[in-house]
Amino acid sequence: MQNQKKNNGKFCRIKIKFLIIISSAFVSGTYAQKENMDYPIKPVSFTEVRFTDEFWKPRIETNRVTTIPFALKKTEPAVRYLDAARCKNLGLQNVPKVEPHRFHTSDLYKVIEGAAYSLQTCADTNLEKKLDDIIEIIEGAQTKDGYLYVAHILGINDGGMGKGRYDFVLHSHELYNIGHLYEAAVAYFRATGKRKLLDVAIKSAKHVNKVFFGKDGINQAPGHQEIEIGLVKLYRVTGDKLFLNMAKKFLDIRGVNIKFEGSGTMDAQYAQQHKPVIEQTEPVGHAVRAVYMYSAMADIAALTGERSYIKAIDTIWENMVNKKMSLTGGIGVNTKTESFGDDYDLPNLKVYNETCAAIGNMFFNHRMFLLHGNAKYFDVFERVLFNGFLAGINIEGNKFFYTNPLEADGKYIFNHGKKERSEWFGCACCPVNILRTMAQLSGYMYAYNDDNLYVCLYGQSKAEIQLPEAKIGIKQITEYPWDGKIKLSINPEKKTNFSLHLRIPGWSQNKPVPGDLYVSASSQTRQPSIILNGKKINFEIKNGFAVIKRDWKTGDIVQLDIPMAIKKIKSNPKIKYNKNKVAFERGPIIYCAEEIDNKVKTQLIYIPEKTELKPIEKKEKFGKITALTGKAHAFVQGGDKEIEFTAIPYYAWQNRGIGSMNVWITDNSNDAEKAGAVELERESLGKVTASYFYP
Repeated sequence: MQNQKKNNGKFCRIKIKFLIIISSAFVSGTYAQKENMDYPIKPVSFTEVRFTDEFWKPRIETNRVTTIPFALKKTEPAVRYLDAARCKNLGLQNVPKVEPHRFHTSDLYKVIEGAAYSLQTCADTNLEKKLDDIIEIIEGAQTKDGYLYVAHILGINDGGMGKGRYDFVLHSHELYNIGHLYEAAVAYFRATGKRKLLDVAIKSAKHVNKVFFGKDGINQAPGHQEIEIGLVKLYRVTGDKLFLNMAKKFLDIRGVNIKFEGSGTMDAQYAQQHKPVIEQTEPVGHAVRAVYMYSAMADIAALTGERSYIKAIDTIWENMVNKKMSLTGGIGVNTKTESFGDDYDLPNLKVYNETCAAIGNMFFNHRMFLLHGNAKYFDVFERVLFNGFLAGINIEGNKFFYTNPLEADGKYIFNHGKKERSEWFGCACCPVNILRTMAQLSGYMYAYNDDNLYVCLYGQSKAEIQLPEAKIGIKQITEYPWDGKIKLSINPEKKTNFSLHLRIPGWSQNKPVPGDLYVSASSQTRQPSIILNGKKINFEIKNGFAVIKRDWKTGDIVQLDIPMAIKKIKSNPKIKYNKNKVAFERGPIIYCAEEIDNKVKTQLIYIPEKTELKPIEKKEKFGKITALTGKAHAFVQGGDKEIEFTAIPYYAWQNRGIGSMNVWITDNSNDAEKAGAVELERESLGKVTASYFYP
């Protein structure tokens, strides 16, 4: 069995190199990308970085062997919709009867994208064959002129889809769906060198350009942004500037060519159509749509030099991070419209914080780093990664959160009809978004430009990074996120001069977030330190990175020690929901109290000011964790009682059954006593005393 595992691992590594050669051959031919402007900092592809740890490696393997097959099974209805359209296009008499959903095909496309990323790191002939079969159906579903939207191909219309092609582009998701198709097509082309899906995407994009921007074109921005990101990826792989220009046109007409009358989903702010994009100064409306748009603006700014885009998203980012983001990195609090609230409107129990919005927040911050090179963007990225994002999926890889509250009472139904994790959703964008993000996660670890190599995230891994002068092998040995000691082995293929940038996380500098939305109430006395080849060195911190510039040679060892003290966090007083409350973090991990550990409703717990917590290692069904333990108090049965207090990582909550949970815990005994009185009253009302029973 061990030999088999070794062979499988070797096969996966050979597959990576083979695919790089194949992709390079195609890109250097018909689909060569032209030399042009781009991000000043370039990411290192996930195909060049491999996790070797006990934290991310098992999760990525679970994504490959469990989540991807599971999601393919769950998205089979979308395949049937597409097959019905294929039959209609062929002129068959007996077209299968289906009831296509507005955006279920987008879920399928995201699964294909994630599966393609998985194929780039580990060969799977059965998976590839399955995808080829689905792609054959997608190709057949596309009409001769390039249109691809099942409902209207089949002549099915309803209020959400419009009466015909592009009749209700505001909410039909026609362009949203094909935006995800474009991303899937590029990913599959890079994985296999096969052009069929890419050709479908190109044909679709040219059709859209003609219909929207040709003579007498529709010239209207879609309700849900996504096509812009997909078009940028098409441009990158083909070098055809038509697609880049289309993406920019869709952004530039947003908030210009359409007037809204209505509220909720028909309000102009809902789809960020209230102003031209360059005049927008704060995040509003549907959070996922918003961060997809900001990500596209960053892409196009990098590729075109459009400074007005950068000015807008810089301002928007400041407002979002400093006034509209939960401690976990979640965004979009409104439970009815999935949208941003007012400044400092950040509830805990009845809050939305969609998993897709967390992922979009990661996309946005990654791009902002590539634009500006400041570690603060990765401070936010990391906060979302280990908390708001990771909470969205269980350790088995088959149950999900759509929404991510910071409090639960065991009664309030918050997860699209459930008060627990769900296997799937009628709107399943979150599970498939997690899937495609997890499959390429190692691609966020490193970045580079010229003679600078950036270490943005920490985790035990191996990487090969091509700098202009030489290829650099880099190996991390660490137990991060549980331990802040990171040993980096630097192995250039030849002696090379470059600057190594090591991110010094904001949380290690008593700054949980870049602004003052959340602050550390605990002082940190010990600062990060660096040992180079056995000798402690002084280092300069520039834009949040410790910078070491030198001639590097094979065998150089850098030891970075980032102290991981337990931090008590308080929020800005303008957040009314967190008055007299504290939260806890250790390293990048936000903690929460769960009822199952503390044996009482977590709303009844209070943390006296002098409470001291200590970290302990625990093994749970959701894996090895570092928990926090100590003494606390709770008001139970009308009295103040000392309890053994335990907090676990927020991402791990509700893996052991339904119960109460709190990230923010009161430090005020009066508040806990009031909560205890309410709970006692509920219990008394729930009890019935009777002296006689009727049969």
